[in-house]
Amino acid sequence: MVCSKLTQKTSGIVHIIALIITFAGMAFQIYSVSSGNPYALWLPISLATMMLLRIPNQICVALKESHGWYSVVGSSLGLIGYIALTIVTFEKSKTDKDEQTPPAILLSKQQQSFI
Repeated sequence: MVCSKLTQKTSGIVHIIALIITFAGMAFQIYSVSSGNPYALWLPISLATMMLLRIPNQICVALKESHGWYSVVGSSLGLIGYIALTIVTFEKSKTDKDEQTPPAILLSKQQQSFI
């Protein structure tokens, strides 16, 4: 079984869109981290999306070349890894947010230490 020319062209375009999504995710992540939000989910979500969108194109290649299945398996494992990273990051952000001391309390403690 081989992908049709239309399928190849469409999956190639989707592959390019996946790369654009990744670059946008990186830009948003950099902005979020520099704005004080170290647990932003932009990067892991964009990387998971990229991996998911790349798979159809890789399957088309793998149907022609048997070594292409390595890319399909690698992207699938990457997708699982980035989903796991997203979940862990989200859970960590909730935990840290619950444990953070509000700035007003910290300021009050600092003022008391000067007395």
